[in-house]
Amino acid sequence: MKKLIIAGPLLVTLSGISAPAAAEPVTNWTGFYIGANGGYGWSKDSTTAAPFQNIPPFLGQTLLPFFTLSNPVNGAVFGGQLGYNYQIAPTWVIGVEGDFDGTGLNGASQSILPQPFAVRAPGETNGFSAAENVEWLASVRARLGYAWGPSLFYVTGGGAWERVRDN
Repeated sequence: MKKLIIAGPLLVTLSGISAPAAAEPVTNWTGFYIGANGGYGWSKDSTTAAPFQNIPPFLGQTLLPFFTLSNPVNGAVFGGQLGYNYQIAPTWVIGVEGDFDGTGLNGASQSILPQPFAVRAPGETNGFSAAENVEWLASVRARLGYAWGPSLFYVTGGGAWERVRDN
């Protein structure tokens, strides 16, 4: 009986004590990062040709009409990025990022000039061809973000460049 009387108040006392809560992990976005990327790109390029327009008009008409070629341009894209973020407050992050990608984006199309505009001898053709090759893409951007738990929501803006060869 004495055991119950002593144990009862002890259990009531201990039940009111709470254990310290485990601290929630804090995500820190400050630091450098590097990454690789790859993918596939596509677009449509169009070229308008005005062949032989330096020849004087014949009866008020141009010798050859303008025409447009559409090139489907597509291919692989591979590259990498490098950046740095700095967490300026518990939830705000600023950063900068740059990337560079080599590409296999290319395409070509051609057109044969219709008669009577194309004067041809037997076995000859008159026509026009256009080709485009996107050699590389690059960009540099600034970032302003809001950290929410393990996620970062951000807006970004900057400049982008590409090297394109047209023939």
